[in-house]
Amino acid sequence: MGNRLSGTLAILAMDCFETNHVYTLCPKLPIYVRYVDDTGTVIQNTREARDLLRLLNDKHASIKFELELPDSDGFLPILDLKVKINEDGRIERKLFAKMANKGITLHFQSHHPESVKHAVVMNEMRRATSYPTAEHQAEAVRRTQEKLISNGYPPKWVRWPTPHSKSTSRKEHRVKPVTSLRLPFISDHFNKSVQSILKKHNVPARLVNPRRYTLEKFLTRRINKKRQCPGRLGKCQALPICQEKNVVYSAKCKLCGAQYIGKTSRHLHDCAQEHVRAT
Repeated sequence: MGNRLSGTLAILAMDCFETNHVYTLCPKLPIYVRYVDDTGTVIQNTREARDLLRLLNDKHASIKFELELPDSDGFLPILDLKVKINEDGRIERKLFAKMANKGITLHFQSHHPESVKHAVVMNEMRRATSYPTAEHQAEAVRRTQEKLISNGYPPKWVRWPTPHSKSTSRKEHRVKPVTSLRLPFISDHFNKSVQSILKKHNVPARLVNPRRYTLEKFLTRRINKKRQCPGRLGKCQALPICQEKNVVYSAKCKLCGAQYIGKTSRHLHDCAQEHVRAT
């Protein structure tokens, strides 16, 4: 975990496991669903569920499943939902958050355009009204509103439906801008002033705030900006691979023989310099 390839590797590993083992159990598994490494199925009773768990865990030495049964109310957590199948076949859904979830989202006081904050509210509230079934929507909306308010959003922003959630036909008749005016985000007042000037002079341009200046760029600095060969013996003896990007590399210690395998999307030279400084 923590590696950018974790999700992709988990999908590939599970796909291979399913092809070789799980799909042979199709007569016993009328329903089988998976998202990355979270799986779900329908079993008649707890005994059959434990037998299936034991059978799957015996198939691979490194892939081990865990069994999660419905709670006392009959709900089973799946991703960010709790699902229950009633006796009449009707499915109930309600929002679910793990204990580790701290309810943190984009804070209202963060230095972002208002449009971004409106989008956060819209997405959170649409999730609260579209995922749960009707009998659980009111609770989901209340919890979502409390989450947004705890992140600094004014109560008038989290009312549902909001004025921004209503579809307007005016947007369909607007003339699309032919170009984009890219300016760093300074403030909402500055954005509105620029948009007013564009509209006043009938300039067919759309204001865009690129994410060019971030805290990471202000708080970090590059060491050894001038690229030099990281080798202690001078220039590379073979191809100039230190200028390559998106590579998987291996570094071996000449003293103890320890080997490190890593990957990077940056220039290989930069990673080599970091390893040299670390030793």
